[in-house]
Amino acid sequence: EDRSGGMREEILQAMDEKVAVCREPLSSAKEDRSGVLLKRCDELDARLASQKVHVEAHEQRFSSFAERLEGLQQEVFDLLHQGAQKRREELLAEVDGQMRVLRERMDTLSELMDELMLRQASSDGRKGRFMRSALPRLSEEF
Repeated sequence: EDRSGGMREEILQAMDEKVAVCREPLSSAKEDRSGVLLKRCDELDARLASQKVHVEAHEQRFSSFAERLEGLQQEVFDLLHQGAQKRREELLAEVDGQMRVLRERMDTLSELMDELMLRQASSDGRKGRFMRSALPRLSEEF
């Protein structure tokens, strides 16, 4: 925007300089053409004013477009952020559910192992050697 504003100012300054040159006092040798030159300078001045109006109108349109684009960009960013946040929460809930199922299975497996060890100990006549308190529960480690 600064670049286009600087370029705009350069163009306007160059046009103003040309208009000023056209309006400089004319020498007596060229007085017969003075009416024609003044008319041309007036036409040039009118065209310059018209171009200034067009440039300003385009500048306003571009500024308005840039503002709307920034607003839309922010809306899209917000929607994407909300979608990512929702997906993250869904994934965390799914992982929590799977971890809960895994812990339950580990507890069941631990109980089955304890029961098997107690049965084997009782069948071998070595009761008390493998007590349940001696074996940690698998799910307690997590």
